[in-house]
Amino acid sequence: AFVHALTSAITVYKITEACYNNDLGTYCGRDHYQGTINGHSVISPYNITVGKRFAQRFLDDRPLQVLTNQSSSDWEKIQAQLQIHNNGAGRQVVHDNRQTTCICSGVSGSCTVKTCTTHMPSIFEIGDIMKTKQEEALKVVTVYEGSRIKLLLEQRTREGEGEPPATELIYMATPSN
Repeated sequence: AFVHALTSAITVYKITEACYNNDLGTYCGRDHYQGTINGHSVISPYNITVGKRFAQRFLDDRPLQVLTNQSSSDWEKIQAQLQIHNNGAGRQVVHDNRQTTCICSGVSGSCTVKTCTTHMPSIFEIGDIMKTKQEEALKVVTVYEGSRIKLLLEQRTREGEGEPPATELIYMATPSN
């Protein structure tokens, strides 16, 4: 879980950084992030969406092939689902842990215009966050629904609530032979 999620997070970070530095040319497009955070307009030179999209296409391709291959075993499909989930959780870490810095401008020190920028967390912060997520990883079990295999939390809060949160790492105990 940890290795897949960390690899995914670092891939997002490095692609986003390469786009910021204009190292990938036209692949990144010309878009920068523009939106609102906490009700303030934000402009960011880091387009994390491009990094997330690249990491998803690159790292989820093989497990998606396993899921769609009729000859894949159930165990291979379960491992692919775990990998896709943990890859997604890793990608989300970079997005969810952006830091916003705001500067006020205005007459006589008033804050009539507030300009905010966002920055990615550092590689070290990403590593620390992923380590914490690994320590708090959630155990899942398999449930068969027809021909479909679902991963549900082993410890469910209420009946019917078993989907693991997309932002959390998940693992499954290895079956004994």
